[in-house]
Amino acid sequence: MKKDIIKEYYEKNAKHYNQIFFEHPDDYPTLKFRHHQILSHIDNLQLSKESIILDAGCGTGDMVKDLVTSGYKVFGSDVSEKMVEIAKSKNQKYIESGLAEIIQADVEKLPYSDHSFNVI
Repeated sequence: MKKDIIKEYYEKNAKHYNQIFFEHPDDYPTLKFRHHQILSHIDNLQLSKESIILDAGCGTGDMVKDLVTSGYKVFGSDVSEKMVEIAKSKNQKYIESGLAEIIQADVEKLPYSDHSFNVI
C-alpha cells in the first residue's frame, strides 16, 4: 500500500529531512517559498487570534512553530512517529504552555470532532 511506503520513507529519513529542508532553507527556495505562501495566506484570512489551526501532515513542526508565534493555537499531526518526535522537540515550550498539540496519526483517521478547527 502506498501509505505504508510513504510512512516508512519518513520514518527512515525524518532527521535527514529536517536537516536538509529546515536547517538550510536557503538551499531549497521552493520549500521556503511554499512555507511563506501558506503563512501569508493564513494572515490574509484575518482570523481572530483565538482561531485554532490544524497542520495535517506537520512533518518536523516548523509550520506549527510559525503559526503559534503568529498568535494561533495549533494542532499538528503526522503519520510518521519520527517526524512527530522532532516536531514535539521543536515545539516543546508551546506544547507545555497549551498553545500547541502534536500527535502521531493518519490524516484519514484523526481523533478530532468535525468543526474543531477554524483552518486546516
